[in-house]
Amino acid sequence: MKKNLFSALAVAFMLVIALASGGDKSDKADTTTDQIMEDGTTVKSKWKYSEEVDKMEGTTTYFAELTSTNKINFQFPYKGGSRLAINLRNKGAGNEVFLYLDKGQIMPSLRGEKTMKFKFDDESTVNYAYTTASGAANNYVFIDKKNEVIKKLLKAKKVMIEIEAYNEGLVVFEYDTEGLVWDKK
Repeated sequence: MKKNLFSALAVAFMLVIALASGGDKSDKADTTTDQIMEDGTTVKSKWKYSEEVDKMEGTTTYFAELTSTNKINFQFPYKGGSRLAINLRNKGAGNEVFLYLDKGQIMPSLRGEKTMKFKFDDESTVNYAYTTASGAANNYVFIDKKNEVIKKLLKAKKVMIEIEAYNEGLVVFEYDTEGLVWDKK
């Protein structure tokens, strides 16, 4: 009896491993990079880069991600410190900028009717409309003027983003953005 139970558990374990490793449609590679600035200095970039290859379609999706340097402590059930990540994505048909809140919810904006503030270095704040990701929880939002945001991110050293978080009000996340490398169109 014990032998059969052990054999069944071993087969189940191997099946789980096989499904986990073979069920993905893409290959993903993560990298980080240093940026050589115009004055010749090298900046250690905090941006993380990855790409996913869709073997079925023969396409590659490129990503750049930067997580906030600060955490915001939200109320229950999101205790433990929340971070907001800036994500750039290119599937070959243009760029997208989306934000991801790891714990908590961003106030929904179904048709781009809401805005959030961005501050790039010492420039004045800029309001950007955003749209909640369709079919997703309210912790993913897409920024409407994506190419303008990317252009500013490429030049900025520091960025602050103010979002309206559900049950929390306005909160500010901070980033060290220097060293972004993004030449996707």
